[in-house]
Amino acid sequence: MAVYSHGLQNVLATGSHVADKASPDGRFLSATETIPGHGTTIFIDADTLKPNGAEFRDVYVWSIADNRIASSALRNTNGIMLVTDVRKQLAEYETDCKDVRPNFISSDLLAVLGCQRVDVVSLARGKVFSSTVEGDEIFFATASRDGSRFAIIQIFVKAGAPPTAL
Repeated sequence: MAVYSHGLQNVLATGSHVADKASPDGRFLSATETIPGHGTTIFIDADTLKPNGAEFRDVYVWSIADNRIASSALRNTNGIMLVTDVRKQLAEYETDCKDVRPNFISSDLLAVLGCQRVDVVSLARGKVFSSTVEGDEIFFATASRDGSRFAIIQIFVKAGAPPTAL
């Protein structure tokens, strides 16, 4: 990886990791490393491309922000979104859907996708928005740097099925 100057004239920093995720504000990247017997997600400073010391072992990470991760688990048949920092679990949000995929919109706001629905969940206030989504499958696409909006990808299997605006 490399960080280039404005205008792409100079290389400002290089790193040996391969980033697989970025925080919505662009300050953090993450990479997956294998330690014998463990899968580890490490956090990387986006300016220096150096690991910042935050790491999470043996958990599938859906999304990252501010040295915290969003992951999912099952409780009975309900999907749960978990937000964890390096020391402890910060929040959880339970849905009636088995297959949930949480993604940070900002450090406090997450889009939780699954079962043809998107819920927007605030870590401080809980669910702040919910909408059903047409289509056969939905995926998180991206969020704006300031966390004011996000986009999802809708998959339609049937011919002629149009996307809908939320």
